[in-house]
Amino acid sequence: MSIQLAHHLGARVFATTSSPEKMKQAVELGATGVFDYRRADWVEGVQAATGGRGVDLVQDNVGAASWPSSLRVLAANGRLVSCGSHTGASVEVEIGQLYHRQLRILGSNGGTRNDLIAALELVAEGHLRPVIDRILPLDRIRDGHRILEEGQHFGKIVIEIA
Repeated sequence: MSIQLAHHLGARVFATTSSPEKMKQAVELGATGVFDYRRADWVEGVQAATGGRGVDLVQDNVGAASWPSSLRVLAANGRLVSCGSHTGASVEVEIGQLYHRQLRILGSNGGTRNDLIAALELVAEGHLRPVIDRILPLDRIRDGHRILEEGQHFGKIVIEIA
């Protein structure tokens, strides 16, 4: 959803993911460039794509595993918005990096009621669409968890209760 929203608002969007198929899907949602986060050089790829400047904002949904790289791709005065801690809740941060580059770190677990209303209006107008990987019946909830744990999804997995 973030790719679509940022693209709709006119941002140049870069994304990271783990497979060629997911990269294609991210571009279809509006990403300008997509990088494989498993490759050691993805940070350099973002830097090259921005002419060495870096990006103004990183939305990090992963947590500890991605924080060092997320901070490295930020431009001066950039913001890291942390929205998840799936790979760990603790990180080591070089404090000098924060104040020399004037970086900001924010936490977010969602938006306000008004944000939700605005997002739903964009969905109703056709500017955003929910990204649903698959819908599973309640008796396959274990399959849903396995799919999430193995990273075999792109978008939400919905559990349908009959």
